[in-house]
Amino acid sequence: MPELSIIIPAYNEEKRIRNTLDEYVDFFSARYGNNYELLVMTDGCTDNTVPIVKQYCSCHPQVFNYHYEGRRGKGGAIIEGFRNARGEVIACADADGSINAEWLYSLLTNLNGDDGVIASRYMDGAEIAVKQPVARRIASRAFNVLVRSLFGLSYRDTQCGGKILRTHAAKSIAGSIITTNFAFDIDMLYQLNRRGFKIREVPVKWDDKKGSSVKLFRTSITMFLAVFRLRIVNSPFVLLIQLGQRISDSLPSSVGDARTHQNSNPEFKAQSIIKPTIKHHAVSYKERKEDLADFKSARKKKTLPANNI
Repeated sequence: MPELSIIIPAYNEEKRIRNTLDEYVDFFSARYGNNYELLVMTDGCTDNTVPIVKQYCSCHPQVFNYHYEGRRGKGGAIIEGFRNARGEVIACADADGSINAEWLYSLLTNLNGDDGVIASRYMDGAEIAVKQPVARRIASRAFNVLVRSLFGLSYRDTQCGGKILRTHAAKSIAGSIITTNFAFDIDMLYQLNRRGFKIREVPVKWDDKKGSSVKLFRTSITMFLAVFRLRIVNSPFVLLIQLGQRISDSLPSSVGDARTHQNSNPEFKAQSIIKPTIKHHAVSYKERKEDLADFKSARKKKTLPANNI
């Protein structure tokens, strides 16, 4: 069993993945020898990322590629990495190398007796080599306030890519995480906290790498919606939704199917309204015609007074 598993999710990273792998392999091979593994989780790539990684694996036996043809998202790739990791400790890092190998290693040295360590760009002691644009920083701070309010998490930075977890903690939550998009980190930390794992936040050296495909406005909307959905799913309201679904499922299928068919069929609605009306008027006219004929016949026979007409 290797001492360390490093997981790097990658989506269309053909321009940056080789440099990141070179740096990480050189650094960790010097410290761990062959007692580590590096898992590159390529996720629905449409560029040359997969061929580059596969060629790299053929020359470096400690590097492995797990490829998924569809698009699972960063979270889905990391969860798959959790399941395949064999090391005693798991380290997660972004493919762009925004946290270099030396600083990822510094997170490992801070693990001590905790179950996990996460990198923070907003704690005292953090070093930001190249800062993000102002708009992105404002959005990040607003998002963090929302997360702390909704989930009770005390972390100042849930979204930084550098995270260290003991393998037993990572594997214990792999099946419970339901979010694989930008809210994955929040879901992961929330699940860890619910299970009583001790996760500590430490400052990191971080560099805003160019080449990101993330669009601020669209991503912000997606993240806010994902966070609210995650909060609802992990709240008592979901129990009410599930109870309502169970009650609905317990109704007789014939009654439910008939009602569903009738309510969803416009032609049925029209016929149910129009046909009885036509029938009612037709019967009423016939009856009135017969009554008038009887009345005239009775008048001729002088069986009714004339003023009744």
